[in-house]
Amino acid sequence: MIPHYLSLTNFLSYRDTAELDLRGVHLACISGLNGAGKSSILDGITWALFGKSRTATDDNVVNRIAAGNGKAAEVSFVFDLEGAIYRVIRRKALGKTMQLELAVRGDDDQTRWRVLTESGVRETQQAIENLLRMKYDVFTNASFLLQGKADEFTTKTANRRKEILADILGVNRWDEYKDRATDRRKAAEALSLIHI
Repeated sequence: MIPHYLSLTNFLSYRDTAELDLRGVHLACISGLNGAGKSSILDGITWALFGKSRTATDDNVVNRIAAGNGKAAEVSFVFDLEGAIYRVIRRKALGKTMQLELAVRGDDDQTRWRVLTESGVRETQQAIENLLRMKYDVFTNASFLLQGKADEFTTKTANRRKEILADILGVNRWDEYKDRATDRRKAAEALSLIHI
């Protein structure tokens, strides 16, 4: 996944819309004073993709001043994955149900988005995880270190570390291939017994 664009509105420390154009950026360093919103940028990406951030509850992602004015938090994240451009938009108003949209840029018209949003947030979330072929734990352990959680991977159980590494390396795909090959072998053996 290659990040292209991130927009944060009423999200954590960002009240006004902050836009970050990452196209053409190969290496970036985010610096600033404490509380300036550096970690909120990474939280914006994980919240858009997985609905998870450092906050205790979903309502806590809504900027306090914006929440007091009845406004919702919104994060829009655009990224390239295997040559296709995707957009995820997640919204949350204080005390309201979260909204989630998934779209891909149209093949025939690069200015239009083709909606991939499923019937509900849970189904759309699953579609995003299927698209990325990873869940939040794998993403955060493979992509960056969360503030205050640099040791998160090392403190997990041995089995959980093994699962995360298997997901990162794509080892699970080989298990699927093995299962399919076993099923085909059994079907061929059963068919050969019928013809005997």
